[in-house]
Amino acid sequence: MQARGKLGSALLAATAALLGCQREPHQDLIARERLYKHVDHLAREIGPRPTGSSGEALAREYILQSLTEAGVAAREEPFQVTRISDTTDLVADSANVVGVLEGQSSGAILVGAHHDSRNAQCPGASDDASGVAVLLETARGMAQKPRRHTLVFASFTGEESLGLPGSREFVKNWKGPPLLAAITLDFVGTGKVFVAPFPHPPESWANRLLAKAEARAMTGRAWFDPWLVIVPRLLPLPYSADHASFLDSGVPSLNLSCQFPAWTYHTSQDVASRIDKKTLLASLDLVTNMVQILDEGPSPIAEADSQYSSLPTYLSLLGSRMPTRAGKSEMPSLP
Repeated sequence: MQARGKLGSALLAATAALLGCQREPHQDLIARERLYKHVDHLAREIGPRPTGSSGEALAREYILQSLTEAGVAAREEPFQVTRISDTTDLVADSANVVGVLEGQSSGAILVGAHHDSRNAQCPGASDDASGVAVLLETARGMAQKPRRHTLVFASFTGEESLGLPGSREFVKNWKGPPLLAAITLDFVGTGKVFVAPFPHPPESWANRLLAKAEARAMTGRAWFDPWLVIVPRLLPLPYSADHASFLDSGVPSLNLSCQFPAWTYHTSQDVASRIDKKTLLASLDLVTNMVQILDEGPSPIAEADSQYSSLPTYLSLLGSRMPTRAGKSEMPSLP
């Protein structure tokens, strides 16, 4: 399409600004296939990846190579002790894989996932090859964009071990700019995507950030269910993820998760063929926009009161029609 005269050029410029970085359909297809290729390689070609195993070492090698090819300065950070019970430590040859895109302003924003799987029978496609895939493609995309803050992309070892040793080791030894926020990804390959309600109900800034990202990306897959606020207030949820390591260190953090077939959890049925490529793409778009929003400022974290999301906040998000690429619904106002 060609624009005629100054008015046409102005309209094109305005349209481009409103649409942001939305891709053409053929670009969506390419992005989906690239994401799925990562999951397939980790979960099917490499297979199970328990901490310290040969499969986990191959996964680290693949992640390191992928980050480097994406233009990200990447390294392994060795980690050799994994606690498998309250009384037993297993000495394992393992490592976190960390990629860094240097910024101009002080402060860093982290995106994390974990490359280990539960055991030698679990291929770990959803948990967490899906998170690693989104991490790698977020890094690829952000490497091509200007940025203010340093961006850190960390694939952790040992998430399936007692005490989250990989992410805790990373937090303890991080020597870069102070971490302003951490977004970890654990199960982002099926169904709707939401802020995980553990180890406590999500803080209000986390859901505001996801809502703002959805307003830009228009995936139709961001989920704000009131039960995600109600249930953690009534029952302790027996789950954990790497964002807890950052929360315990005072870093504002959230974990993105998704709906998934519960019967595949930590089993041999967590295979690549069950992954939904559309959810992978939606997760990529949401995470990319969340990072960009944090990088641009003012930070939603600073705007928030650092309290847990209230039920009225969730109900307002759930009751409003969220925008989608195919529709014209308006974004609800953020409490």
